[in-house]
Amino acid sequence: MKKSFYYLRYPAGILIFLIGVLFSAYGLRTASCLAFLLLSIEECVLVFLEQGSIIDLRIFFSLSWLTGIALSTLKLSKLQSPWGPIMWAVAGGMYFFLLLGYDVADSLIRKKRKIEKAADDAEDDLFSRDENGEFRELRLEKGDFFARNGSALIVRRVLQAIAIILVLGLGCFAVECVRFRFELPILSDKPHMYSEFHITGLHYFVVSLIFIPPLSVIALKGRKMRPAEMLGLFIANAASFIVPVLILSKFQLLVTVVLPLLVWFILRNSNIRKSVFFLFPIGAAVLVAVFFLLISRRSYPSGYLARIFAFYDQRIPIGIQYPYIYIVNNFENLNLLVENLQNYSFGIRQLFPAFALTGTKFIPAVQSMMAVERYLTSEELTTVTMAYDAFGDFGFTGVTVLGFLVGMADAWITNLLYLKKRLFALLMYAQLAVYMMLSFFTTWFSNPTTWFWFAASFFIALYATKPEKKFSFSISKVFGEKSDKASGT
Repeated sequence: MKKSFYYLRYPAGILIFLIGVLFSAYGLRTASCLAFLLLSIEECVLVFLEQGSIIDLRIFFSLSWLTGIALSTLKLSKLQSPWGPIMWAVAGGMYFFLLLGYDVADSLIRKKRKIEKAADDAEDDLFSRDENGEFRELRLEKGDFFARNGSALIVRRVLQAIAIILVLGLGCFAVECVRFRFELPILSDKPHMYSEFHITGLHYFVVSLIFIPPLSVIALKGRKMRPAEMLGLFIANAASFIVPVLILSKFQLLVTVVLPLLVWFILRNSNIRKSVFFLFPIGAAVLVAVFFLLISRRSYPSGYLARIFAFYDQRIPIGIQYPYIYIVNNFENLNLLVENLQNYSFGIRQLFPAFALTGTKFIPAVQSMMAVERYLTSEELTTVTMAYDAFGDFGFTGVTVLGFLVGMADAWITNLLYLKKRLFALLMYAQLAVYMMLSFFTTWFSNPTTWFWFAASFFIALYATKPEKKFSFSISKVFGEKSDKASGT
């Protein structure tokens, strides 16, 4: 991308954002919606021109966050209210500071890369550049991921990891079934049984079944499977898809479907854009159909959803009301927090994963400390955006710092994946892509499951890179430090 476009990126983006805010303030809802959609398209085009790929974390974030804002400006539900200046600042700050964090980290990584390359001219350049020498795209050459990691070893270890995850996941799921006397949510007549069906601690291993499909893609990409291995993969993947259906977990099902698709697209050698545009509508249609099946099995009373969604025009089909509220009400919950919060919690909200994963959340003193108020438009609609806990802890400053740090992490993982081609980076990149796609949904980085999955990704990669004959681990192989040449990977 030419430098002139790069320098205009932020001024033009901020201008379009402010125009959208102005339209919204004057009640020009359609115009405001179109302005934010235009900003989303602009960022996606600029990133595509820079990277040459649509599988980019900034594209996922822009589409998710700005589309959520755009739909929110339509105000189709009685749950929604006008946004004040602080809410608009929070929405814009989260967006622009995440992009800024990515650019800053990416620039620092490039400078380090140039220094290392100057010191070692023999190092192959994994970047694709245009005729002006500008960075064009990140690429994975055929077989390069496995060549750098050791194809036979990594595939064998990945298959073993799949077996371990399957045994742990199904074992914990069986314990939950016994605990709830096999009253599976899909068979229950209780509308909220899906939220009750879990045992603290054990459920982390049940939801970790989401790793089986992406790891299966990696194994299949590495080498041809024997019949017994194919049968084992089929059983493992079937289990990973059946469990979220049985417990009516739309989110677990979504991640189970999206993660392997992302890994497949990343590892695919050619026609990635054609594949995306061909397979996306088919996959989306199937996923939507399964989603509505899960919704129908939650035993909601007649008219329950319509009453909860509170649309001004009740003639709008429930199939449109559900996804609309599923997206926009998260911003409305954030708006309530912004408008009504009296005191910041100074880190308590975002430290919840530490309390949950260490078990200290059961200590009375910690429980008292965690008793922060949550502002929700409805007791049934509890999801919030990625910025919710950050604002609750530190206000606007917390939101911008979180956005900046997440952007830097996105850039680091992106470069770690495409430069070093590490299994850890591949799993993390796919997860971050899901989080960026659903940035409107919940507070990902103050969710203990997120950090449990990050830790699982690390240990899976650590196990896959374990030396052949020694029971010892090499962290450098996981992260791709400069010991690569010495280790021969």
